[in-house]
Amino acid sequence: MILTYADRRPVVVNFNETLLKVSREMLTRNRNHAILINDSGLPWGVISIRDVAKAIFIEGEEGVELIEAGSLGKVLESPAKTYASRPPITISPEASLKEAVKILVDRNIGFLPILDENGKVLGALEEKNLARAISDVNLTSVCSEASWDLVTIESDEEILAAVGIMLTTGIRHLVVIENGSIYGLASLLKALYFITSESSIGELLKGSRRPIEEGVKLITENPWVLDCSYSLREAASLLATERMGAVFVKSEEGSVGLLTDRDLIRILDEELEKD
Repeated sequence: MILTYADRRPVVVNFNETLLKVSREMLTRNRNHAILINDSGLPWGVISIRDVAKAIFIEGEEGVELIEAGSLGKVLESPAKTYASRPPITISPEASLKEAVKILVDRNIGFLPILDENGKVLGALEEKNLARAISDVNLTSVCSEASWDLVTIESDEEILAAVGIMLTTGIRHLVVIENGSIYGLASLLKALYFITSESSIGELLKGSRRPIEEGVKLITENPWVLDCSYSLREAASLLATERMGAVFVKSEEGSVGLLTDRDLIRILDEELEKD
């Protein structure tokens, strides 16, 4: 049953809660999505960290720009439902793992609420949860599935630039480079966590741009680094608990690639199609 792989405690909030409150709940609990329910307690929509970023940044031809301080306060205090996707794409607990993964891949989404026959939220499937479903017999080397064409950014580039790249390219991770070498990994989740912190929001609402002009180095973290001796099964086990949702992969020649939880969903889909 898909409940075996479900997050039994997804973020579930009333759709009238403010965007700031909902986003902080997601960020504090290290979740990329939240289920919005109406006043009757039924699922109304889904909001993601990417939706939050798109609400407070303006996308343009040359990247993104933070909306004006006066508008920022209104956006953050407006109901989260204003920025949610609806109706939510959901699934029954009786559905098969293959059906669930197929929906995620075909719809290009990373989150699937699980509802009972009365519309009650039983849990949710997110890419991180499904990493555990990689077959025990899948001993393929991580080096055969990692992405080697990395999207990078220099460590002294602004956080604003990093968010812009992630929003315009549709990715959630950026490899940070310093002095020609890999310094670490920046994520949209970590960027939003920093930007929506009380100290940063306070400055942004006063018109200061300091928080988004900080170097991306400030939000850079260091994930696991796996060599080619690791199997996908072992990488999946790490990604099921790794809060960054990605690991570095180092080839025998010394090249560095990236393996994300979304990569594992694609691999899992291919694996299940063989059955």
